[in-house]
Amino acid sequence: MIKMNSSPDQSASVQAVLTRSGAADLAALVEAAFAKVVGPGRATRLASLNMDFPGSFAPEDQLTATAWIERSTRTLYFVSADVRRVRDECVIAAASGVLCVLTNPGD
Repeated sequence: MIKMNSSPDQSASVQAVLTRSGAADLAALVEAAFAKVVGPGRATRLASLNMDFPGSFAPEDQLTATAWIERSTRTLYFVSADVRRVRDECVIAAASGVLCVLTNPGD
């Protein structure tokens, strides 16, 4: 069974000021937003991550990553996110990913 979730209550945001302006730091911010939108009671593992970088930011910029669930199955979450500068709402990164639900959290 696939659930389509596009309502605003299915999103979660994480704010941060990154000390470096690298793709790995943005990916970590997006992954934190993905984990938050899925919820603390679900053990998941990132199976796939795709990111585009239409904008740029300076290390002192306040950033917000907002993630939402596109759809889910019993074992997978299909998620998307955008990262924006707080001061002007400019999108600096857009991401999509797949999270696997861990049936044995020690995996």
